[in-house]
Amino acid sequence: MNGNYKLPYDIPRWHRRGPQWAIGQRTYVFRATDPSGLPLRQLASATIRMEPFGSQREGKQTTFNARVSRMFGLPKGRVNLSFDVLNVLNTNAITAVNYASGPSFGRVTDILPPRAVRFGVIYDF
Repeated sequence: MNGNYKLPYDIPRWHRRGPQWAIGQRTYVFRATDPSGLPLRQLASATIRMEPFGSQREGKQTTFNARVSRMFGLPKGRVNLSFDVLNVLNTNAITAVNYASGPSFGRVTDILPPRAVRFGVIYDF
């Protein structure tokens, strides 16, 4: 869900984004020296999908990013000042998981970055 809202005094945007999911499928890495099967002749390893894509799904993540910007007219051009806050609620939702079979199956490999503040200036002439 995305949304932009115009606020009073020509402040143009607040933005909300979400929900998304970390989606994947279980895989298995067959190695050339795997003791449980025949050796692979031309490959060092082969990763094979063991279930359909989307079989593994983590909880949804909802992010809330906010931007406030204001444009000012100048005698020769205009300037746009902006202030962004990313991940306003400072959630640590999962964005990537290891779906390879083995001891690390299901291990979280990435989460949303922490709250960040960003300032911007655009000068049009």
